Amino acid sequence: MSHTNDNNQFRLIGYICISPANTYIDTEILDLRHARCQNIFKDIVPYSSKEKPNFKGLLSTLEKGDMVVVPSISRTGRDLKDLLDTIKAIESKGCYIKSLKETWFNTYTNDSSLITDMISSFVVFEKNLLLEKQQEGVNDAKERGVKFGRKLDPLADVDLAMNLYTEGRYTVTKICTLCHISRNTFYRELDKRGLGR
Repeated sequence: MSHTNDNNQFRLIGYICISPANTYIDTEILDLRHARCQNIFKDIVPYSSKEKPNFKGLLSTLEKGDMVVVPSISRTGRDLKDLLDTIKAIESKGCYIKSLKETWFNTYTNDSSLITDMISSFVVFEKNLLLEKQQEGVNDAKERGVKFGRKLDPLADVDLAMNLYTEGRYTVTKICTLCHISRNTFYRELDKRGLGR
């Protein structure tokens, strides 16, 4: 169900989530202040992390009917799944969320179920694309004679990761994604085998 009341009745709270590589957000902070946000919470987290400590702090201060304001959807979470979880967490407190940039993204004036259903569809789409890219990479490696080593678990394959790194055709990030290992595991095994960095 959508609403039509003016957002001035809300207690407006700003939120922004960025990576350590993109910390220049003065303009976006100013936009949130111009939007009359009473408080602004900010998280600086690497893409690999799902922890947003200040968002948890924001949730703890929310009162029913509050509106969380973000500069843009991209400043809400690390990926679509995180965005969806963020919306659900805010809605569980009886509150709303809107974006200053994407005006359609407003769970107060628009049906929140339609927004979450749409994002859920994109989450599935994104996951399927990732799986397809992973399989394409594995098939390509097999065609070039890369041997799959013994797996640490049903998904991880450190030997394949080392072989792909030696060939020099993939970035470390892509190798870790294809082989289901963390960057720490990758570099630890690299050092262990004396392959250098």
